[in-house]
Amino acid sequence: VQHTIRNFCLNFQAAVNPQITKSYSSGDYSYMHQLISASSRFSFFLLFLISLPVMFETEQLLTWWLGEFPEHTVSFTRIILVVSIIEGMANPLVQAALSYGKIRTYQIVVGLSLLATLPAGYFALKAGASPEAVFYVLLVITVIRLVIVKPMVNLSIRKFFSEVIIPVTVTTCVSIVPPALAYTYMGGHPVWRFFVVGTLCAVSVCGFSFLICTSRGEKAFIISRIQKFAGKALKKI
Repeated sequence: VQHTIRNFCLNFQAAVNPQITKSYSSGDYSYMHQLISASSRFSFFLLFLISLPVMFETEQLLTWWLGEFPEHTVSFTRIILVVSIIEGMANPLVQAALSYGKIRTYQIVVGLSLLATLPAGYFALKAGASPEAVFYVLLVITVIRLVIVKPMVNLSIRKFFSEVIIPVTVTTCVSIVPPALAYTYMGGHPVWRFFVVGTLCAVSVCGFSFLICTSRGEKAFIISRIQKFAGKALKKI
C-alpha cells in the first residue's frame, strides 16, 4: 500500500521538483517557497483523495482482496496511509533540502530518524503497548523528520503553518464528516455502501480542498482550465 501511494506521489511531483531545484540554485527563495507550499497542498489533496475511502473501507477491501487476513492489519494499513500522506507532503521540502547541497547532512538526519524507529518501537512493545505502537512511532518520527528538514530550506514556520498545515488540517476535519456519517449509519449491501462512501469522499475532498486548500490565484487557474475543457467538449458535441 505504501509503495503504491509513494510511487503515485513521486510521479505527480516529478514536474515540480526540477523547478524547486532551479529556483534554489538561482537564489529565488520566494518562488521556491511558493512551489513548496503549492506542491505540498496538492500532494495532500491527491493522496487524501485516494486514501480516505480506503481508510473507511479498509476491512471490506481486505476481505475482498485476501478473504482472511491477520489481526491488526486494518490498523496497520490505516496508519501507513497517514504516514504516506505526510511523507508526500514533505517531499517538496526534501527536494529543496537536497538542492541545499549538503546531501550528507540530510542523509544523516533521515538515516538516524529512521533507525530510531527500531529502538523506540522495541521499548514501546516492551512496555506493553499494542503492535500498532510501532506504526505510531513511525508516524511520530515522520513528523519529527519533517520538522528537522524544514530549517534547511529557510522556510518560515509561521508561513508553512498558515499556507499548508492549517488549511490541510481544516480540510481533513471537514472532509471526513459526510463519508463518516454514511459509513456509520448506512446499512445494506457492502458494495452499495462502498460506492456511496467512495463517492462522498471524492466530492467532499475535492470540494473542501478547492475552497480551503487553494489560493485565490489557484482557484482562478482551476476554474479557467475547467471552462476551457468544457468549451472544447461542447464544441465536439
